[in-house]
Amino acid sequence: MPANYPFPVSGLPSDARPYVLDQETRGAFLRKVYGLVLLGVAATGIGGVVSLQTGLALQFVHHPWIAIALFFGLFFACQAWRRTPGLNLLLLVGFTGFSGVLFAPAAIYAGPTALGNALLATGVSFAGLSIYGTVTKRDFSFLRTFLVTSLFAIIAVALGNMFLFKSSAVGGALAAVECFVFSGFILFDTQRLMRTQSMDDPVGFALSIYLDIVNLFLALLQLFSRRR
Repeated sequence: MPANYPFPVSGLPSDARPYVLDQETRGAFLRKVYGLVLLGVAATGIGGVVSLQTGLALQFVHHPWIAIALFFGLFFACQAWRRTPGLNLLLLVGFTGFSGVLFAPAAIYAGPTALGNALLATGVSFAGLSIYGTVTKRDFSFLRTFLVTSLFAIIAVALGNMFLFKSSAVGGALAAVECFVFSGFILFDTQRLMRTQSMDDPVGFALSIYLDIVNLFLALLQLFSRRR
């Protein structure tokens, strides 16, 4: 998602332009970005486990507006200082770790079977889509308008279902749509990463891809836990 998106659902850097870089420089940058993605995923898992053991996750369940304020505050801080050495890494770990705190109750409610299935499906999907986005010659830049429009439509329908319809069927259909949309974001952001000229924003790209993965995982978790 470009930096001017108002919601932390996917993407940050918007400077995807053709470039000519030597393989060593590009390889080092890609390893750094995906290393940061892995760090964020690990921080999410640690944050979730610690919050469940300490009861912190349940505290935020009872105070959702505080949790939402902290979540968005950490996200926008991470976005604003993503090019500041040291602070950007600290904020990335803080944001992804706190995300784990918020996601932990949903993972527990889904149950171990649904959680395992969602993790496996997310890993396989991300790997397959990333490889395809890297090796294909097809240009996915045309997806940008569709993905952004779909993103805001998902937010609108989700809010409507939360406060008005409260329909399980709508929630399930929305989760299926989210899987499709965030799979598209993975393709888009992967190709954008491969084509960028900017080598000074690894945290921004890592946060972009991390959010793609997390949103895909949450959608799959909801689908796998439908019976509960």
